Amino acid sequence: MEQLSPGTCCSLSLPENVLTEGQWMGLKTLTRLVFIADPAKKVPLVMDMLYPTKWLAERDEDDPQGRTNREIQAEVRLIPSKPLYIFDN
Repeated sequence: MEQLSPGTCCSLSLPENVLTEGQWMGLKTLTRLVFIADPAKKVPLVMDMLYPTKWLAERDEDDPQGRTNREIQAEVRLIPSKPLYIFDN
């Protein structure tokens, strides 16, 4: 049986190359999102998963204020929306 380091309770051994680095990042981010309650803290994490970093850093050519796509998306994503219900009439 494998000896654990002090301060650890368990060990997870996976075969090599089960998940790529990007997949691990996605899994870590999704796990963090479950435990973060504040939407303002969730938005940057979600944006990095949904959009290419290069695109987020670019200025939006249609924005008169000259903001980046990241700034615009952060603003849009924080606007409260009406809750969706299964049986909404």
